[in-house]
Amino acid sequence: MSASTDHDSQDPQPATAPEGTLQELFPALSRPTPRLPLEPLHARVLEVSEPDGRGLVLTCWRSPGGAASLHAGLRPRVEAALLAELSRPASELRELTQELCSLRLTVFDDIGGDVPAALRAFGLAPVSLDDVRAGQGWRDALAHLRGEAQQHGHEVPDEPLSAYQADIRLPEGEAGQRAAALESALRERLGDAVFGERPGALYAHLAKLAPEHLGLPAPEPTCDSLAALEHALVSLRPGPIRYIAPATFQALCDFVAVIAAREFNRRVEWAPSEPDELGLTPPPLVRAYLDDAWVHIPLGLHLLRWCIMPLQPGEVVPPLSDWVLDQFGQR
Repeated sequence: MSASTDHDSQDPQPATAPEGTLQELFPALSRPTPRLPLEPLHARVLEVSEPDGRGLVLTCWRSPGGAASLHAGLRPRVEAALLAELSRPASELRELTQELCSLRLTVFDDIGGDVPAALRAFGLAPVSLDDVRAGQGWRDALAHLRGEAQQHGHEVPDEPLSAYQADIRLPEGEAGQRAAALESALRERLGDAVFGERPGALYAHLAKLAPEHLGLPAPEPTCDSLAALEHALVSLRPGPIRYIAPATFQALCDFVAVIAAREFNRRVEWAPSEPDELGLTPPPLVRAYLDDAWVHIPLGLHLLRWCIMPLQPGEVVPPLSDWVLDQFGQR
């Protein structure tokens, strides 16, 4: 043992506790330091509930450089958000209590340029701030956004400078009722099946159910049958997002791949849309042997852009079968 000094042998004196609250002693506890600046567009898409259905909410914190840049930044986010919904497996769809009914955008900064024109391609139209204040879904989304910003040390206004909404709608009238009935039947019939697990299986279920629910002959794997099915399922009404419900959308993607294999004798390989470790399901994807090479074809993205994204007044879109013929039949 080492010898002790006089200082070592003295009785220890009790330490005097500093006075003040933790926040006074350590101001950083109550004033979080921002880790990163807020990006112009919020990375996450929020989901909110309203009496008439679910809504997806995107956010613009600050100007990305004008209306054109806002459009360019929103496009991949809008497409990814819609594809995530359209790719839900039937096992998950059966648990839903509400269907998707709207896409929303909150903007907290002044954006230069013609913003309404830039957002029209997504079906987004201006919403009054009075309507935002009155809507429970809007209020819930704004409260959540403020909380996320505060977690990173940012303060955001209670209200956005502007807000926009796009309606998500099945075809009008009887066509929409038939499409909804087909979707319900497909969700029950598919069980735990996912796109690509058994190539052509979703199409086979669609072919069996179409006569009863759509009043069509059972679709054959031809472009002519695809044109008839598209006429029954795809809205040509300009303005809203032209919804095809998820199980029907996945079966339609499967149908296109079957047409490529059978009518055009292409070698096609399906990628199973199995949920990843985060529970996210990838959208329908195949690869086909075209022009002496394997080509990956994101069917989900193609059909989203062709059949679901809004039409503008006076816009005429060729039938989906034209794209299928060009992609698989004329190469």
